[in-house]
Amino acid sequence: MSATLKALTCREILMAIFEKLSPGRIQQYNSPSYPEAGVQRRLAQRTLARAARVCRAFEDPALNVLWRVVDDIVDLLSILPALGGYPYTFTRDIMETEWMRFQEYLLRVRELDASDYHTVEAFTWTVLRRWCPQGPLLPLLRWLRDFTFDDAGLSHTILLTPMISHISMVLREHPSEATVKTVLREMMPVFSQICSLTIAGDPTRLGLIPVWTCTQLHSLGIGSPIALTVPSLNALRAFPNLSYLSLNLAKMTDLIGTTLAPGFEALRYLDFSAIGLEDVVVFLEITRPPHLHSFHLECNKFLVETTMDVAIQQLDFIHSTLPSSLLDFSIEFRVALEDRPITTAGPGGPTAAQLLEPLRSRNDMHTISFLFEDMYVGFTEDDLNGVQTLWPSLRTFQFESGETLIYNLNFTFTHFSPFPTLDSVASFVSAHPQLEGLAIPSMNLAPLPDLDSLPSPPNSRLRRLHVPFFLPGPSLVELGLLVDRLYPNLDLTNIRRTLDTGGYQRGQQFDLLLFGLQAGRRGAYLLEGGRLDDLGLF
Repeated sequence: MSATLKALTCREILMAIFEKLSPGRIQQYNSPSYPEAGVQRRLAQRTLARAARVCRAFEDPALNVLWRVVDDIVDLLSILPALGGYPYTFTRDIMETEWMRFQEYLLRVRELDASDYHTVEAFTWTVLRRWCPQGPLLPLLRWLRDFTFDDAGLSHTILLTPMISHISMVLREHPSEATVKTVLREMMPVFSQICSLTIAGDPTRLGLIPVWTCTQLHSLGIGSPIALTVPSLNALRAFPNLSYLSLNLAKMTDLIGTTLAPGFEALRYLDFSAIGLEDVVVFLEITRPPHLHSFHLECNKFLVETTMDVAIQQLDFIHSTLPSSLLDFSIEFRVALEDRPITTAGPGGPTAAQLLEPLRSRNDMHTISFLFEDMYVGFTEDDLNGVQTLWPSLRTFQFESGETLIYNLNFTFTHFSPFPTLDSVASFVSAHPQLEGLAIPSMNLAPLPDLDSLPSPPNSRLRRLHVPFFLPGPSLVELGLLVDRLYPNLDLTNIRRTLDTGGYQRGQQFDLLLFGLQAGRRGAYLLEGGRLDDLGLF
């Protein structure tokens, strides 16, 4: 037997090989990612499934990695031949041999997304409970996503295991309070051991969850609007290991003037959603987390009951409370005025210079991101050149507008500030060797430089370049040729979305041009491994 064959009969070596193909954990909804990540995940799953069919030696280690993370609970239940089509239920009795085989797969699962539970009929859960009356369905499960409190919630407790350390749950409106409390009694052993908890749904039910007693938590997310009190804040700041906190803030103004002892020593990642900026200002003023690395904010009604000047002052205060340890800063603005679908900032701001000014004193930023969903804020060549050398370790820089706004720009705006040229974009990328993502509202097409005159050598690290809007005028072809030469490894796997929306805008046409150039340069097997088939383009 050759050395290669001997190596491939060693289980430890096979496991190490298949681990390299692991799709990894399910992506969190708020995790930064590129569209390519989803395609890569599907490709990894396909590769592992094919490897498991090669020979018996490969089968078990490949399936262990493939089924470790289950993206859809229906995929798992479909292993049983007795499961019918939608709505998913058993169409016949499960045979003993089928259940024994099913158990082999159940023992592999460590992470499960149960968000499609509603497509599974309640009777299905009853049958599953009969087959495992004394224990959990998935004995080694550690991550459970979208455990739902509804009228069938008690049946879903079959998914709970002593091994669970991460759980996200959804509180529905329609189950009775008695049902919720019954399910919670079943869950109490879990609450004492979990280190990650996420809650969404009906905010009136939040008081039923013993959040403030879970002092062992490392991560806590509450997606429903929550009005924090002094006792709840005191409990949170004392959690010794809390490193991630995500809150939908409401009514924080009731705590203005409150004084709290120092806390949040372990907190590194802070994620807020709020109607305006005032609730965020109050939270940071009374808590002042000392060691933050990441701050994210969704401001859902930016100018409600306030003026632009006050909003700018509030933003400046937020920056002043964030510690020097900050590496990632991102914020999303929505104006949401009922009488106007989009708004222009107008004289007085916010301008890009005003928004970036508080960040100029920080020299170790990794992420800077601004998204204006329905408000136009200009971004000029001077803005880009003015921050070119401030953050040498920058990996993501985004100054984006929402799709609805971009669509209306053709018809709403007639005067524009001078957009960045390709020269300034290339200089910015060259000054940031670790940059992976760059998004700006537009670029100036004239004049375009020669490739040899650009200050940036080809950069294979840049994966995302998003420029959604171009003024009518010069052809995009020459720009596309230059960009394709400069940044040959752009992630263009989101091109399917452009095709679905018609590709009528010049920014979308630019993406299609880059896609075509990349396809021609790489040949028929663009984005290796059949990704075109995954994208459904052909």
